[in-house]
Amino acid sequence: QQVQDFIAADPLVSHRLALGLAWAAAHCTQAVTVYLGHGMGGGAELDLARRVAASVEQCGAAVVIRVGQTLRWQIEMHSTGGVTRGTTDDVALLCRLMDLIPDRRIVYSCGVGDCDPFSLPDVLLKIATDGGLEMLFHDYLPLSPSYTLLARDGLFHGVPPADSTDPAHTARRPNGERVSLAAWRHAWARLMRAADHIEVFSENSRSIVATAFPECAEKIEMRPHALLHPVPSAQKPRPEASPVIGILGNSGAH
Repeated sequence: QQVQDFIAADPLVSHRLALGLAWAAAHCTQAVTVYLGHGMGGGAELDLARRVAASVEQCGAAVVIRVGQTLRWQIEMHSTGGVTRGTTDDVALLCRLMDLIPDRRIVYSCGVGDCDPFSLPDVLLKIATDGGLEMLFHDYLPLSPSYTLLARDGLFHGVPPADSTDPAHTARRPNGERVSLAAWRHAWARLMRAADHIEVFSENSRSIVATAFPECAEKIEMRPHALLHPVPSAQKPRPEASPVIGILGNSGAH
C-alpha cells in the first residue's frame, strides 16, 4: 500500500518534468515545439496527436500544454521514451518550466475548455520566443467565446462584428468580469499579429478568419486535413440519381 500511495502522490513528478524539459533543450538540434491543446478529444486532438508524433520523430521531443483539466495547466513532455505529465494552476511556474527550453516554437492548436480563454493570448505571448508562433484554426475561439460562431438563437448569422452585443458572443471570466466581443477580439488580435504562420483547413475558414482579422489575411495558409482512414464509396451513384451529401461525425447544434 505504501508503494501504491507513493505512485498515486508522485512527489517527484515536478523534478522529472523539469529534467525532461532541460534534456529536450540540450538534445534537440532544432526548436522544440510546444503545443497548446485541450483534453476533450475529438478531431483537434487527433490532429494534435499526429503533429506531436511527427515532432518527436523529427526532433526527439515535443511539449503539450493542455487546458480544461482539473488544474488549469497540464504540461506533457513527449519523447521516444514516453510521456511525463504534471499539472498546476500557477502561470508563473508554467513560464519557468518553459524557460528551461530557450529555443522553442509555440503552436496554438485549441483552447476550448479553458477556464479563462480571454487570458490565453497573454499567456502564449509570455512564453513565445524567437522560435516563432503558429496558430491552427480547428474552431473559431479566437473570433468569439461562441467558438462555433452560433448566436444566442442557435443560428449562424455570419462573422459577428466586434461591436455585437449578442450574449452568445460575450464571456464571463472566473472573477466575474464580463468581457465584450470587442475586448475579446482585441486580446486575440495581439496573438494573431504576433503569429508568423496561421493555418486553416478550408477556404471557408480562411474567409471567416480573414473577415475577423483582415490585417492578418496575408499570413493565412489553407491546408486541408488528410483523412485518418480511407473512406470507401458505399455504392456507385446512378447517372439519373440526385446528388446526396452525407454529413459524418458527431453532429451538434452547429
